[in-house]
Amino acid sequence: MNKNTKSGLLALGLVAAAAWYKMSPEQKANVKNKITGVGNKLKENFPQNLKNLPQDIKNTVTRKAETVEQAYNN
Repeated sequence: MNKNTKSGLLALGLVAAAAWYKMSPEQKANVKNKITGVGNKLKENFPQNLKNLPQDIKNTVTRKAETVEQAYNN
């Protein structure tokens, strides 16, 4: 990241923090609910094959390790 990008992100963060502290509790709750809703939609629409990816990788590595071990022992 270059200096301008870092400065811009810092400024954006400061503006967001200032806006957050000026909001009423109802507005804060509304923002939190919107963010939670977007997160839930992303989780629901996340492809199933990507949800299982870590377990699939683990199974593949285990199978290959067993194959190598069998070849080594024979």
